[in-house]
Amino acid sequence: MALYAYVVSGLDDSLSIFDVSDPTAPTLKGSIQGAGSPNYLQEAYSVYVVGSYAYIAAQADDSLTIIDISDPTSPTFVSSIRGVGAPNYLDGARGVFVKGDYAYIAAHVDNALSIFDISDPANPTFKGSIQGSGSPNFLSSPYNVYVVDDYAYLAAVGDRSLTIIDVSDPTSPTFKGSIRGGGSPNYLEGVTGIHVAGNYAYVASSGDDALSIFNISNPASPALSGVIRGAGSPNYLDGAWGVHVIDDYAYITAQFDDSLTIIDISDPSSPSFVSSIRGAGSPNYLDSAFHTHLIDDHAYVAAYNDNALSIFNISDPTNPVFKGSIQGIGAPNYLQGAHGIYMVYQVYPSDPRTRLTELVHRYSAYEPNLPLSAEVLLGGATQGSLTVLSKEPPPPPELIEVPASAIPPTPGEPVMDDPVLVNVDENGKETWLIDGKLFTSE
Repeated sequence: MALYAYVVSGLDDSLSIFDVSDPTAPTLKGSIQGAGSPNYLQEAYSVYVVGSYAYIAAQADDSLTIIDISDPTSPTFVSSIRGVGAPNYLDGARGVFVKGDYAYIAAHVDNALSIFDISDPANPTFKGSIQGSGSPNFLSSPYNVYVVDDYAYLAAVGDRSLTIIDVSDPTSPTFKGSIRGGGSPNYLEGVTGIHVAGNYAYVASSGDDALSIFNISNPASPALSGVIRGAGSPNYLDGAWGVHVIDDYAYITAQFDDSLTIIDISDPSSPSFVSSIRGAGSPNYLDSAFHTHLIDDHAYVAAYNDNALSIFNISDPTNPVFKGSIQGIGAPNYLQGAHGIYMVYQVYPSDPRTRLTELVHRYSAYEPNLPLSAEVLLGGATQGSLTVLSKEPPPPPELIEVPASAIPPTPGEPVMDDPVLVNVDENGKETWLIDGKLFTSE
């Protein structure tokens, strides 16, 4: 398996794909660019990857754009759905999140969350939308969206709000709750980044230079748990923009401190500074760091002003270490105004593990509190059937054969490790170990 970084760059109107299997030497695999027809990538702002497709919010094309990435060396346009105001409400599309058969778009000019059925990537269709600044929906200028279970969590800049929408019926999303306010006590001025894990939403606010943590166990009434803030030393949160949470740490991109900042969140009521790595240009290439995505022991950062993808080893959160970077305006890297990033291990269709990834993807989809790196590590959806062995099968092992499409949601079964090939029988059937469970492909 190869590890790829998918980076969208707003000034190059592009999606670029990089092989980062060797973090010290990221290399370009392929790219696609272009404002308006035919590629609809003008001011590409954010990207979400599932299986063979990249889903992109292109704010100046007012578009959800879908790109086929099955061949990383030659990404190709599949489709787009566009439009200002009714019916699609995609004016200023900025945030994108994909869950199951739906793409959720935060459109900051239309003050909207819009939902699209992407079960056929060649023909995305509008399902529903909710709009409105101020009361009652508090969706003024949403920059980002994160979906867990039946709820979409939005960073609404204009309303200085963490806004929660019930999306259990995609055709009729409804307001559930919000918490608002710039400055004390909630520090949501310039709210931009959001990550949900467990009972907490972790929110980065560029205007308040803050990471705010909210208890969302009751989505109708989110409550502040704790805050850490401050530009420059000691907290390095000036212009806090993106946030990604893994285990007991939040990783923040602070665009004006040119920093990747690591915060200990083991006690949500009292987050504390752990470390940071900073600097515009060489060697760290973090000028206007916008977004980060974590996988394994590395953080991958899109740096807008350095036109760069920069990589850091975070195996020791107290001492992040620069590993590598790739930069460039226009050809060949198309990283001018690098903004959004998504990390995925590529599992090729010919690999027998593609059938296993369907099961793993289903486990991940119904265990929303997994670290995102675990979800994308084996993300993707394929068809096929699987034979599932119990975790500790009695001798002889009892086999339970089910079609991949019929695997039920199984909460609380995180799949965290790389697959390990443990057996190949005389018929070529392979048995794989994934997080202590055995799976065989049919």
